[in-house]
Amino acid sequence: MSGSDDRMSASSTAAVVFDCDGVLVDSEAPVIAIDQRMLADFGVELTLEEVHARFVGITEAAYHAEIEKMVGPLPDGWRDPYHSLYLRALHEDLQSIAGVGDVIAGLTLPTAVASNSSRVRVRESLELVGLLHFFDDRIVSAEDVPRGKPAPDVYLRAAELLRVPAASCIAVEDSTTGVRAARSAGMTVLGYVDGLTPGHALRSAGAITFGSMTELPALLDELT
Repeated sequence: MSGSDDRMSASSTAAVVFDCDGVLVDSEAPVIAIDQRMLADFGVELTLEEVHARFVGITEAAYHAEIEKMVGPLPDGWRDPYHSLYLRALHEDLQSIAGVGDVIAGLTLPTAVASNSSRVRVRESLELVGLLHFFDDRIVSAEDVPRGKPAPDVYLRAAELLRVPAASCIAVEDSTTGVRAARSAGMTVLGYVDGLTPGHALRSAGAITFGSMTELPALLDELT
């Protein structure tokens, strides 16, 4: 864990806002592997770490634009041949992040979700791993706001749903894109180091890092 001056900025914590992919559901590793295969088919060879650094945490539109920068204009239906692979990863390989269900069940603070994924994907992912009931309608996707992360919109909207000031929320993120979004919203950010985004990158973006969900309750107590 790494501290920062932001430990003092959440003296009146009112709620916790979670990113979804990589924080609540362990979806990123299988999806990144499919992305890597798809890019290789387009003639772009990237390591898993490079795919993660480029694409994790960005919106679907930004994802599309980034790939076009590398391969040129994409035809309609360019992802269709990989659709079944993504569905299999979602329905067969998806798991919750280790320990996160017990952590959320033990929280006394209200919670919400702020994600760059689509509304349908977020709700389906949470339902598949048994976490949806923790959040009810307090879920914000990039489709629900004018701008996705790294803009602060999803986090500001989550604070509105929680009926608390954004500055009184703690965000839990695993990508630099998400950390920047939550920081721009005025939130203190806890950065979950999942082995893909380096801890130093999350800290440089403004997060207090931790390596296991079992550490989260103590961190929240310290910041509350």
